[in-house]
Amino acid sequence: LASDALEGREAGSNGGKAACAYLQSELRQISGLEPAGTSSWTQEFLPDYRNVIAALPGADPDLKKEFILIGAHYD
Repeated sequence: LASDALEGREAGSNGGKAACAYLQSELRQISGLEPAGTSSWTQEFLPDYRNVIAALPGADPDLKKEFILIGAHYD
């Protein structure tokens, strides 16, 4: 994500969109991880921004609806 090709990853920029695509491709490789955005792996908001969101469901039936949220900015 620190690559110069990502142009500083400013939200809405081409670099930000490239970082978003990179993160999604990495998340797809993690076993059990599921997209949790409003549009697959992303949640879009105005003007042309998006967050990447994923969920790892619990395996225990009693705790399946509990979760831990981990987030980070990539812009």
